[in-house]
Amino acid sequence: MLAAIAFQILPFSWVGLMLIVLGMMLMIAELFVTSFGLLFAGGILCFLLGGMMLFDMPEVSDLTVSFWSVLLPTVAGFAVCAGVVLYAVGRSFLAEPVSGVDEMLGSRGTAATTFSPEGKVFVRGEYWTADADGEVTEGDAVEVTAVEGMRLRVRRARPTS
Repeated sequence: MLAAIAFQILPFSWVGLMLIVLGMMLMIAELFVTSFGLLFAGGILCFLLGGMMLFDMPEVSDLTVSFWSVLLPTVAGFAVCAGVVLYAVGRSFLAEPVSGVDEMLGSRGTAATTFSPEGKVFVRGEYWTADADGEVTEGDAVEVTAVEGMRLRVRRARPTS
């Protein structure tokens, strides 16, 4: 809101503003497109060019933005912060799931009851109702093979070597 009021008073260039917006969009696109940093670098370049053009209208006003003392440090600081955020978000996209059905598959637990043909298992700190593929007795180590709603399908775990 404040920017809309200021843009009515200050002489600014729409092209400069659009370059800044394009620069931000390119930096965000870096998350979703494998460009090995080219979109990010293009975004920083658009941000710099847009910043130089934003208030550069000598026919209307003497108002300009100093490149070396204002614009470059501002864009460099923004680039560092945006780079750290992009790196952190990008790593989270590649991380293994830590919850949900995918995380449960292959988990090991202990049979809390003897199965006939269903029973209770203790997996990841929780008791689950489960169906067994084969004979499972109380205290046996089990491995989760499937999740069917709120029920697990388990089998006797193979000994770890």
